[in-house]
Amino acid sequence: MSSTLRLRADVAQRLKKPLLDLTAKAHEPAPAAPPKPKPPAAKQKAAKVARAQPTPEERAAKLEATLAAQQIEHREAVKRHRAQRDAHLTEFARRWPVCFKSPTKPLAIGIDVELGREMGLTRSQTARLLSWWTSRRSYLRALTEGGPRYALDGSECGEVTDEARQTATQLLTQRFGG
Repeated sequence: MSSTLRLRADVAQRLKKPLLDLTAKAHEPAPAAPPKPKPPAAKQKAAKVARAQPTPEERAAKLEATLAAQQIEHREAVKRHRAQRDAHLTEFARRWPVCFKSPTKPLAIGIDVELGREMGLTRSQTARLLSWWTSRRSYLRALTEGGPRYALDGSECGEVTDEARQTATQLLTQRFGG
């Protein structure tokens, strides 16, 4: 036989056989998994005892320990924040002594954008630093005295408005008693 005839005969033989025999297993249910054995009653009771609720004293002690740990963690975070703030302010004073050394002078409006760009700080970091700086007693006193505002390069950049002076006076009274 030629190869073509053999191939045709092979295909014919395969077509006579069913590809899948679905009829035999279609109606048989799948074998069920064996049921899990239940633990003995003694083990069930032991498990319940092991999961017993803590006493009020134990809960109070645990809560107290958790609060103490949180307080320590908070204190450490405050120390890190202050150290970072002080490092930034030291760098500010080194780079821009006119604006960030004594005597404290009013800063130009919008100085936060330039300061953040120069230092590579985010807006929120810059806002927090300047918020702390401008909330200080010496800065508020400088605002109440009026006069020019200063840009980072030390040049005069506008004047302190009467509204800013009044607000600074109110804040000094509220926070520091005058």
